[in-house]
Amino acid sequence: MTDSSSIVPINIQFAMKYSPLLTILTLTRTPVCSFLGNNQILRVLIQQNEKGQFIATFTKIEEDKDGRTKSPDNSKRIIPGTFVQDIMASLSTIVIPAFPKPIRGYDGGLTTLEINGCLQSASFSWWTIPPPGWEPLDQIANKIWSFFLEDTH
Repeated sequence: MTDSSSIVPINIQFAMKYSPLLTILTLTRTPVCSFLGNNQILRVLIQQNEKGQFIATFTKIEEDKDGRTKSPDNSKRIIPGTFVQDIMASLSTIVIPAFPKPIRGYDGGLTTLEINGCLQSASFSWWTIPPPGWEPLDQIANKIWSFFLEDTH
């Protein structure tokens, strides 16, 4: 964890001039092998509104056994700022290799984590198991999934 004074605050008033919601983070998990039976696309979108509240949209898209997409399940709710601040503090302090050795596979899925700021952004994608050195990213992604999949908040 890091001292909160080292986290760069987002200038919400500046950003809100251009959009009613500022996208902070997007996390997506997409299955690649539908024959495994796990045909769910999961997506978490965390945004901040002009009042400084964090709004999360959790989307789950499933396919039936014939490969037809069912209606997406979307839920939107305000989430604690402390949760978002903890995630962003963790992301701002990890050290990972820029170009890790790729892991190849046929079974599993793709995880993509996109982090946005006013003037900077980063996007990371990895196969089911993170490449060497990216374990901290996978741990953060799993913390986010747990928050939304446990449905206790």
